[in-house]
Amino acid sequence: MNRNQYIQRLRADLLRKLTVTHPVIDAALGAENHPQFEEYALQEFDNFSVTIPFLKDGNNQGNFSYGPLMLSAYKALIRHYDRTETQAFDIVSRMVEHLGRYDLEHTHPVMKFAYANVGRFSFFQPFMEGYFKYRKEPMGWQAVIHREKGEYVAADMTACGLFQWLSLNQAPGLCAAACAVDYVTVEAMPHLRLERKETIANGDPVCSFRYIQKM
Repeated sequence: MNRNQYIQRLRADLLRKLTVTHPVIDAALGAENHPQFEEYALQEFDNFSVTIPFLKDGNNQGNFSYGPLMLSAYKALIRHYDRTETQAFDIVSRMVEHLGRYDLEHTHPVMKFAYANVGRFSFFQPFMEGYFKYRKEPMGWQAVIHREKGEYVAADMTACGLFQWLSLNQAPGLCAAACAVDYVTVEAMPHLRLERKETIANGDPVCSFRYIQKM
């Protein structure tokens, strides 16, 4: 797959995400504005697509996947609907949360089984730790996995490609909306809770992930 194919794949995925988040846009702008909003969002994507990193690692791609939706929706809301930055961020946050819950509900049954049982058995630890292993590439992610007593999985994200890319596009604050989805995801893991005291998006040196077994 070349870069142009990669960008077109992201554009098609953006259209899917805009369809999934239809209810949030309807509530914020009115159902009659949804088709025009999609058009504006796709226009914004085309404008900033040249800045999108050509990621090849699967985990990097997965972590970046919310980026095009967040930035295109944010820019469309500000430029075409006169929303303030705060208002646009609130709408984008609701879109991302809605999408996160939708994707969890429609994930493959095998993944649902894994989520339901991770934390219950130790042999699922490699499954969780796999999400913190990345191939090093420009504007990608990097993490360090720790072995800490009392924690099922402990990792520190030392580099966040999404934050780097959003900063490049003058919208670093949007990264917090993607960070919040981690707490949505852990809701599907009844045997674990997530503690995260630091995030790069909040100005900290790392994003700390501590998944702890519920008693």
